[in-house]
Amino acid sequence: YANVCTQEAVVSTQSTGTLVAVCKGRYSPPCTSTEITMFLLFVCLIGFAAAQDPFTCGQCDSNDERELRTGCRVFCYISTDNINMTKADLQKMFDSLKNTDGEVESGPFLEAWKRESKMCDGESEAAFEWFATRDPFSDPTVVDQADIDAVWFNLNPLGLPAVNKDDYLVSWALVYATISDPTCESGF
Repeated sequence: YANVCTQEAVVSTQSTGTLVAVCKGRYSPPCTSTEITMFLLFVCLIGFAAAQDPFTCGQCDSNDERELRTGCRVFCYISTDNINMTKADLQKMFDSLKNTDGEVESGPFLEAWKRESKMCDGESEAAFEWFATRDPFSDPTVVDQADIDAVWFNLNPLGLPAVNKDDYLVSWALVYATISDPTCESGF
């Protein structure tokens, strides 16, 4: 460890010709291993607190806010690893609901949306309309591949390989504001 002076230092030469700093005033010793350990522990705790998931799949109902509960349910329904959502995850959900023409009609969508999100009929219908109108050039009465591609772009405008929970919740806030009904009594 190097000795640290808090005031002016006087430099002298010993008989060996080596420069030596002689401190005038207070001497500040280097950090002890206990201080370093405490500092590192503090930094780790702050990092741990900042890295907390906004929700945990399987525990969506424990969230205080309805927006977060419903968003958690939708994310966990689509995500296959419950950590991130990928385009493949969204595609898998779409493929599981589509008909032989490669489109998702309102019936299967509404059934799955109400079951998974626990949102009201009117909110589920608004969600279907939101999905079905993402691509302005496709049929607004069904969700087709162009709509799914546009939904993914809405969720992931930066084109990243996956969307984490925090980034998803930014997009979900916009969707929720569009489809939610404050008089709905389900989804709580």
